[in-house]
Amino acid sequence: QVEATTDPKQAVGLLSDFLPDVIFCDWSAGLDGIAFLKKVRRNGISPNPYVPVVMVTAHTEAGMFAGLGIPG
Repeated sequence: QVEATTDPKQAVGLLSDFLPDVIFCDWSAGLDGIAFLKKVRRNGISPNPYVPVVMVTAHTEAGMFAGLGIPG
């Protein structure tokens, strides 16, 4: 089963109703994948805060990743 949405708020809501095996999300302007990931990992809303997350982005500037613990 696949659940999909382009709305980050709706995606957060899906986590309480749907137990994903993996989450795919975008990190772009208007769809903040980092904020979404923090909610999945830290806010206790996800029944599985350790679910694998694959995040994609078209950002190419190393500064976008500063402070995230991602090697540049």
